[in-house]
Amino acid sequence: MQALRADAVLHASGAPTSSDAAEIRALVRAAFADDDPEWIEACWPRFHSVMTAALSAS
Repeated sequence: MQALRADAVLHASGAPTSSDAAEIRALVRAAFADDDPEWIEACWPRFHSVMTAALSAS
């Protein structure tokens, strides 16, 4: 929740290049994206099927 609040403040202030911006982006990434190779491997089949369905629907 803190990462989302910080990101909202960053966008509301209009300061995406402020000194805190990189740290806030890192917090948001850490909250929503896992760099664990096993997690990425587990997600890949679903990502592939969703992207294939999306591209074939266009």
